[in-house]
Amino acid sequence: MSKCFVGISEKRLNNRRFKKTEEAILRVYLSDEECVSMGKMAKRAGISRSTLYHHHRTINSITIDYKKYVMRKYGRFLKREMRARIGVKSLLLQMILFVLHNKKAFEILFKRDKGDVIREMLGKKKEIIMRYACIRKNNKVFMIYCSEMTELFREWSLDGFSETEIEELFENIVYLTDTIKQRLAKIN
Repeated sequence: MSKCFVGISEKRLNNRRFKKTEEAILRVYLSDEECVSMGKMAKRAGISRSTLYHHHRTINSITIDYKKYVMRKYGRFLKREMRARIGVKSLLLQMILFVLHNKKAFEILFKRDKGDVIREMLGKKKEIIMRYACIRKNNKVFMIYCSEMTELFREWSLDGFSETEIEELFENIVYLTDTIKQRLAKIN
């Protein structure tokens, strides 16, 4: 393994040579054929094994590297947005735009990680969402909400994260959130 490995970062992705190599790796990684070894993956990508190890430690770490990258970036994004004290609906719209802006990373995550990153992103703002939707310490309802949200984003990913679908996606998210809020208000 390379001692130089530092993971995926904005700086590295802006480097032309790194980006070209990463695109070759991802083309092979996202193809339907399974790569069982780093050597086979490097050969199919047209790069050396040491270059591949410089980018990723293992085949399975590719998804993990992108998930860490997205969550770091999302954390910085949330810090900026939370200073403005935006509401839940604005937060959810900003989440959609964040996914759209980072489309390539989310294509990788939805193909290999089944969208679990959406649950993690929602988890970062769990308190605000639970307070808005009147979920009140009911983690099971929040988990169902996260599963439904993940499904909405998964469907959007199947459409290639189409910009024309954003309005419909946002309407579905708001409907889901408000429906949970109304049903829980009737119970309480």
